[in-house]
Amino acid sequence: MKVPLQVTLRHMDPSPSLEGAIRARADKLDETYSLIRCAVVVESPHHHAKKGRLFSARVSLTVAGAGIAVTQDPHEDPYVAVRQAFEAARRRLAGSFARRRAKRP
Repeated sequence: MKVPLQVTLRHMDPSPSLEGAIRARADKLDETYSLIRCAVVVESPHHHAKKGRLFSARVSLTVAGAGIAVTQDPHEDPYVAVRQAFEAARRRLAGSFARRRAKRP
C-alpha cells in the first residue's frame, strides 16, 4: 500500500487483536491487487437492549483506476463483520479487474 492502512474503531474499546486481524486481511488484498489506500471503520452504532450489541464494518479501498467502498450489515461479532466486509470487497475487486481485462483488446 502506498498510503498506510487506516483503522478506526468507533464506540468500542481499542482492540489490538481486531486491528491485527484487519491488518492481515488488508495485507492479503494488497498482495493480490496492489492497493493504493485502505481505510476500515468498525463501529457499534446502536445499543439495543433487546438485540444486544451489534458491530458494522466499512471497508474503503483505492486501486489504480477504481475506488470501492463496502458496508456490511451489522453482526454480533466484530470479527465476523470485518470478515464479511473484506470478502465483499475482494469479490468487488475481482469483478472490477475481470471487467477491465475483458475490455482490453
